Amino acid sequence: MSCTNYGENRAFLWRCGRNLFQDDTPAYGNKSSVDENNVVWTCLTFPENFHFPLRALETTWSSIFLVDNQGHLFYRGPYFLQDWTDYPSSIQNQSQHSSSWLPLVNPDICDIQSLSASSNLLVLIADGGAKLVVFPSSNIGSSSPSLQHWSSWSSDSTICYYQSVATGRDHFLVIVDEGDVYGWGTNDYGQLGIGWEIQSDQSVHIQCKYSHQLTRIEAIPSKMAQKVACCDMSSAVLLKNGRVIVFGNNLYLQLGTHLCCPIQLPQRLDTFSEDHPALDIALSGWQLAVLGCQGEIWISGKEPIHPLQEEDISYYKLLMVYMVMVVD
Repeated sequence: MSCTNYGENRAFLWRCGRNLFQDDTPAYGNKSSVDENNVVWTCLTFPENFHFPLRALETTWSSIFLVDNQGHLFYRGPYFLQDWTDYPSSIQNQSQHSSSWLPLVNPDICDIQSLSASSNLLVLIADGGAKLVVFPSSNIGSSSPSLQHWSSWSSDSTICYYQSVATGRDHFLVIVDEGDVYGWGTNDYGQLGIGWEIQSDQSVHIQCKYSHQLTRIEAIPSKMAQKVACCDMSSAVLLKNGRVIVFGNNLYLQLGTHLCCPIQLPQRLDTFSEDHPALDIALSGWQLAVLGCQGEIWISGKEPIHPLQEEDISYYKLLMVYMVMVVD
């Protein structure tokens, strides 16, 4: 987790959470403090030649990505790791990459507006929203990082501009124009919202396990998407009317439904409606979190396993876990 606050003449980037790579120790010149909840926060310095204010920030379990006010992208941490079993040898071999900020540069990609990163993908909205760029992590984790071997889509007669994006393990969703949703990548659990099977012109059913092109999710109402969220092989969409739509992997009931099976096509959650709208959504690990209109927080899915915890804790439906008072 990271956050930013601004002093009179300086900006500070604070981080908390487990840090496998120990790049925030005093040896690297970073200061730490402990808040009233015993959470340790570390103050990180910003990259050299960083232009304020901060335009975008994204974190993965091992990295931090920053976009400055001129649309330049910087990252910190061994983003190239693909799974947890790889990190001991990678720390030993590549630890020099985790202790400093590195720029990611390509002359054809400029004016980055926003980004989303996962363990396998980095997706950028660039050129003022006119271009969408996606490339795998293997192209970043080198001694001379650069934005190479990427796929991109530019605005055309169908899509005028790209608004926001969310990435999962091998897929992403993007909101375009006034609120339509497109998907790309793997679809083995229905995480693209287009079903597992499609019918060709010859009336032959074909399994749709992967989409190599941006594909519109027809089941989501046109021009209604406000936010998209992805994690691993699950997806969620918050609509402008406050309703929440989910699809994809539901092994741990992380999508708030009572059936422990993949959701092939977008399904609406009954907990939220126009009379009781959701304000925000987030997917992480095996959990869905939703902020309700009265300040309440709902979660569904599997809790992260604590080292001292002997058994998993799963919520088999959306459960309100926190309520705050809303003062008019």
